[in-house]
Amino acid sequence: APAKAEKAAPQAPAKAEKVAPQVFGSIQVNEQCGGRSWTGSGNCTVGCRCVFVNDWYSQCRSSSTTPSTPSAGQCKDKPIGDTTIFCWSVVMKGSYEPDVMVQQWQLHAGLFACDGYTVISNVTAAALFPDQVMASKVRVSSIDAQLWAPAARGPHGNLHVLNTPVFIKAWQRIIDDGLYKKYDWTLKLDVDAVVAPLRVKALLCGRPRQDGRFAPLYLLNTGVDAMGNFLHR
Repeated sequence: APAKAEKAAPQAPAKAEKVAPQVFGSIQVNEQCGGRSWTGSGNCTVGCRCVFVNDWYSQCRSSSTTPSTPSAGQCKDKPIGDTTIFCWSVVMKGSYEPDVMVQQWQLHAGLFACDGYTVISNVTAAALFPDQVMASKVRVSSIDAQLWAPAARGPHGNLHVLNTPVFIKAWQRIIDDGLYKKYDWTLKLDVDAVVAPLRVKALLCGRPRQDGRFAPLYLLNTGVDAMGNFLHR
């Protein structure tokens, strides 16, 4: 006769153990990673994995890509936090830009999270910022230029803002003021750029030097501009 099937007594589900969140640098792992292949919450898209470059910077990379050597050897001369950045932006009165700068200043974010900064405009701080406390504390360096620039179509038919002369004058003002010399890196930021200084420093601190100085570097932070074009590769 066939053996009778025995009913196994149901087992109580194991209690979930509370695991302390793994922290990398000052950021929890589930808050790490980024890039075009990032889906959020620390997850990378299929075929990619989160590679921790150092304590402050991680990036979604192809699973077939060999990761670069992490953290320890990247910044031999000094810690990431000791790498200094000087940031500047051109701000045009009468546009949305002064309001964005006010918000950044109130949050100590963006340009104002850099180690040093300057705002470039063609008006004074008092004329640029309605908040007089901010106007008295934020350095605004003036240039003689019309900041508004027209747009024209390039050889590929895409619209481009013809503002090169403005930024030539702005860069010359930065050079003449000389404040940038106190810092390791000088960053020109769009007013609406989202800047995380520690991540930027993590990208920059291990760069090779030439004659004791860092070589100029262009970081492509997006494939397109607000109009969906402009950056051709």
